[in-house]
Amino acid sequence: MHRGRSRKEDRRDREICHTNHYRKGTEINGRVGSSDRSSFVPRRLDFVFGVGIWVTATGALVLVGNLVLPGADAGLAAVLAYVVVCAATFGATYTLAGVRTRLGGEPLNGATGLRFGAVVLVVGLFLDGLLLATASFAYPNVDAARTETIAVMFMLAYPLALVGPWLAGLRAEDRGH
Repeated sequence: MHRGRSRKEDRRDREICHTNHYRKGTEINGRVGSSDRSSFVPRRLDFVFGVGIWVTATGALVLVGNLVLPGADAGLAAVLAYVVVCAATFGATYTLAGVRTRLGGEPLNGATGLRFGAVVLVVGLFLDGLLLATASFAYPNVDAARTETIAVMFMLAYPLALVGPWLAGLRAEDRGH
């Protein structure tokens, strides 16, 4: 506290400095970051997309999981299934990040892409956990022998649901959109 100033005045000055820092933007790894912190606050539309992606992926898994997912001991077939699921997850979230930001009326950048990916990741993990906990830890309509395959698939695909939109945002920044 400075002499002759109240704590309230000192706090107000610190808040102004803090706010101005975010207005100017900060440079991270050679990129200018978002100019305000609101880019990191999840929007309702992020959650709607997260639930929609989860419902679509889970519906497909329940409908055709026994046909397309091999058992954990299938070797190369399991690896190919993981590659296909990971590529689909990355491609879908990469593409949907741009769609989501256009619908929301905000620019696609690293911050909005990362925010979108984080919400998709959290919503999906939460809903999968809830589904598995209420369905005796087995996916409905999927053989129990494929549970290990699904678990590994989740561990590989969910991080890509975060990385895909973030990379889409960084690419949009590089292109100047």
